[in-house]
Amino acid sequence: MSTEHPSASFSHVAQPEPQQVVLPDPHELRQGRDQLLEATANAANILLTLENFNNAINAALKIIAEASGCDRIKVLENGFDDPSSLPKYSTVIYEWARPDFLRQMACPESRRTSNAGMEAFMERHYLYGDGFGGLLEDWDEPLRGAMATFQVQSAYSVPIWVNGVLPELPWLPLDMEFSHF
Repeated sequence: MSTEHPSASFSHVAQPEPQQVVLPDPHELRQGRDQLLEATANAANILLTLENFNNAINAALKIIAEASGCDRIKVLENGFDDPSSLPKYSTVIYEWARPDFLRQMACPESRRTSNAGMEAFMERHYLYGDGFGGLLEDWDEPLRGAMATFQVQSAYSVPIWVNGVLPELPWLPLDMEFSHF
């Protein structure tokens, strides 16, 4: 009878290298958080001090986009048939994009998009004002295909709340889109 451990007979089989977990540098995390907080304060200051509302929104979007590293940021206005329904379409009303990134507002046929076929997605992510985010590959069609035409690989969308309340219709989501991971 052999006293050798059963796994000894597999010693010739290559064992996988242990996975090394690399944790982010806490200083870099704090620095990134501080940069986003500073950008948020700067954007809020612009919104409160610039007299021209359109210029203020555009400047605030640029500040937020550059601080977060996103390629495009936009404000959408959702259109409804009746107040109890989900939005039937979304229209880009403000947008900032990196110079080398395709602007949705520059394409008249894409500025206003139908939400047809996305009812389940819209209900799951928008009905209660929660928003959504993540990799494009995890999204439902036709949204995935529509976003892919604009070079998007991941995005985050959150409704704009006013004084802790989701505004009456039409409410506005803020979308941040990335062409890189």
